[in-house]
Amino acid sequence: MGDTPRILGAPALYVQGPDASSRIGDIAAGLGRNVLFVSDAAVERLFAPRVRQSIEASGLAFSSVSFTGDLTPASVERMACAQRAWQPEVVIAAGGGKGVDAGKAVACALGVSQLPKKRPVWARTRFRCTRKDEVGVRNAE
Repeated sequence: MGDTPRILGAPALYVQGPDASSRIGDIAAGLGRNVLFVSDAAVERLFAPRVRQSIEASGLAFSSVSFTGDLTPASVERMACAQRAWQPEVVIAAGGGKGVDAGKAVACALGVSQLPKKRPVWARTRFRCTRKDEVGVRNAE
C-alpha cells in the first residue's frame, strides 16, 4: 500500500442488515413522496414487492423500472422516459454494480438531486456510472 491514499466517496447513510428493506419507507419519507425503484429484472422480482410494501406503508407512492442485459444509454433513456411524467423525487437503486449504476444514471436523467433539499440524509457525492454502448464500456458522470 505504501503512501497511496485510499479515498471513498459514498453517501452518509448506509443501512444494512436483516430486514433493512423494511425501514426503507421511513427513510424515504423524509426525502420525497414519489419513490422509484431501479434494478435489473431479477432483483426487481426478488425485492421490489418488499420495498413497495415498506414505501406504501409510509404513505408514499411507489413505482419500479428494470433492465435486462447491459446498461446502455438506450436502456437508461427507456427507464427514464417511462417515469418522467410521474416525477419521482426519490430513486432507490438495488442490486450489484449494474443495478446501482442504473439507479444513478436514471436519477441523473430525471434530474433527481443527490442532495435532498428537505432533509440532507445523504452527503453530496460525485458519481460515475459504467455503461456499455455500441463501441464498448464508457464512464459517465
